[in-house]
This record gives sequence, structure tokens and C-alpha cells, in this order.
Amino acid sequence: MKIPLEILRISAGKIEDNGMLYANAFILDNSIANTIEADRIDVGQQQAKVTICTNNENALSKKLASTGVVPSSILCEVETAVKKGIMTMKIVGFDLPKAS
Repeated sequence: MKIPLEILRISAGKIEDNGMLYANAFILDNSIANTIEADRIDVGQQQAKVTICTNNENALSKKLASTGVVPSSILCEVETAVKKGIMTMKIVGFDLPKAS
């Protein structure tokens, strides 16, 4: 499915200890928290981390980073899965914003 994501930052690379690739996009969550309680305060817009497909030596992260459009709202193709009752998303593609 394609959804717009407000991507603030991309982080990708290789873990030195085991050689595994990682890639993440840090996005703004659409929800606004407004909890003020005696033992907990959670107010404002929160960032979320979404994984990015690491196929072909992080080709997708490299392509997205090299466009120069981050940070911005980007239409992303995502795959979703449910693990242990929690939904996860992975970015598997994206559409570049149209030039103004």
C-alpha cells in the first residue's frame, strides 16, 4: 500500500560486529499526544522509526538519501506485518515529490 510519510531523517549502514545491514526512516507520527497525569506526561507529536528494505546493499536508502528531498513528505510503498500483536511497517519503495 502507498501512504505519505513525513520523513525527517534516514539512517542506514552495516553493523560492524555481524555485518548485517540496517536501514530506518524517522518519521513524524500523525497523532498528537495529550496525556497529563500525576505519574506521566506525554504531550506533543512523537517521532516513529520505520524500517527500510535493505536489499541490494541498502539501494533504496541510498536512492532516497541522494534525492535531496529529506526531510519532507514522501509517498512511500509500505509492507505491513503483525508480530506479537503489534503492526510493523517496512518501506519498500517511494515516489519522488513532483517538482513545483
